[in-house]
Amino acid sequence: MLKKLIVVGALAASTLAHAEVKDLQVVFKGFINERTNTFDPNGRLQAFFSVDDLNNDGNYSLDEVLSFQAGSITGPGCGEQYPVYSCLSSFSYTPGNAPTFQAEYAVHDEFFYISQSWNTGVSYSNSFSSEWGNSYYLGYRWTPETKAYVLSATAAVPEPEQYAMLGLGLAGLLAFSRRKRG
Repeated sequence: MLKKLIVVGALAASTLAHAEVKDLQVVFKGFINERTNTFDPNGRLQAFFSVDDLNNDGNYSLDEVLSFQAGSITGPGCGEQYPVYSCLSSFSYTPGNAPTFQAEYAVHDEFFYISQSWNTGVSYSNSFSSEWGNSYYLGYRWTPETKAYVLSATAAVPEPEQYAMLGLGLAGLLAFSRRKRG
């Protein structure tokens, strides 16, 4: 009877287990500057995201992104509230590798146009123009020398389910030792 109870408890505890939400920052460094067509080793871009491995496969996809920010782009998903458009259209991250994503942002009205576009591994652009002739453009292209650094901001705090599994394990050890003595 006790063995059946332990097995049922262990199965119940395993169904409670869930991957934790990860808050991450990625920093990309070293690009070809599109204006000068030279390598800029100090060129730096960063993005922040929170992901939850809902299917427990160890990889993160667009539907597992809880929050996202890269410059003016926020997500997840796409949204337009005139005159602002922001969209995270694709996302993939496997721990140990650099995340890849495509995202864009635009603000447009009768006086100015601002845009930002990310296609990690390929290009980044940020531009501004106004009806008065003012303009700005920054464009980067990824190279084999471009480095990506992924930094974790997730604190190592045990989840309640982990405490439940620990308690069941200790109860099982206690029951096993009492049975052995008796």
